[in-house]
Amino acid sequence: MDVYFHRTALAALCSSQRRLADCWGADAGRTVGRRLLEVGAADSESLVRLPRAKVSRNRRGETTIDFGDVVIKGAISSDGRYVERIVISSVEVEGSVQR
Repeated sequence: MDVYFHRTALAALCSSQRRLADCWGADAGRTVGRRLLEVGAADSESLVRLPRAKVSRNRRGETTIDFGDVVIKGAISSDGRYVERIVISSVEVEGSVQR
């Protein structure tokens, strides 16, 4: 799945291990990076099979992927053929939400 971000600031944060570590600490920053890679390697059907992932979707179409240690929210869409993407609107670690 292609991974995009709703805001440029969130993209900059999630694209840098140093920024992730500055935001949430080294261990949690690495975990966020790992979780984002797992989401990018999945498709919408296999998300539910990711270890520890609880996937839900609300009435507005926002998908929540709750790994327990990291919560990722975004909208999943498809080009109608094979390419799926998620536009991530927020990432949460231990109650600290970045949008």
